[in-house]
Amino acid sequence: MSAKTPAAVTFPKGQRAGILTQPSWLVAHSINSDNLPVQRGRFISESLLCRPVPDLPLTTVPVPPELPNSTFRERLRAHSELPQCAGCHALMDPLGFPFEQYDHVGRYRTTEGTRTVDTSGTLIGAGPADGAFSSPIELAQRLARSPVVETCFTRHAMRFWLGRVEGLADGCGLEAAQAAYARSGGDVTKMFVEILSSESFAYRTQVAHK
Repeated sequence: MSAKTPAAVTFPKGQRAGILTQPSWLVAHSINSDNLPVQRGRFISESLLCRPVPDLPLTTVPVPPELPNSTFRERLRAHSELPQCAGCHALMDPLGFPFEQYDHVGRYRTTEGTRTVDTSGTLIGAGPADGAFSSPIELAQRLARSPVVETCFTRHAMRFWLGRVEGLADGCGLEAAQAAYARSGGDVTKMFVEILSSESFAYRTQVAHK
């Protein structure tokens, strides 16, 4: 059996836009038989908006009810509207539901069973990019032009290079790195140079891990 030569895959126009719609990311936030919209939304909240979602003991998380002939979104809504669940789910669900446009292996779809997939929502917490969207592509486009996401990206880069969470003393270095990124039109190498030449990096200390 001869191996096939790897080749680029072209998706139909209007179905994909960036990393968040790539099958690799979608599969990473799925299980073998279903999507994980909550985990997809949590990734965006924490990794793109720098908005942490508190952890809860597993014993306090009710199981979503079984509702015949319903979509995952409808089943999860019945769960997330419970008082003990609403606060955290409000940070995650609106960001994860648009990606129900794709199944657990990243295939584009317009229906779930016999029901039309609802991919609408409203982005909150992204600054001037906030607003309503009707598809995951529109959400991705709003995130892409959000200054909050840009700042969060710079923050994660600094945390990586420093090996720790930033503190008050790192504020000037963080601002300089973000300014270099903005001036260069999004050149990450300029941002990295600014971080690696900052006092925070030059005088960084190791954080003890237990």
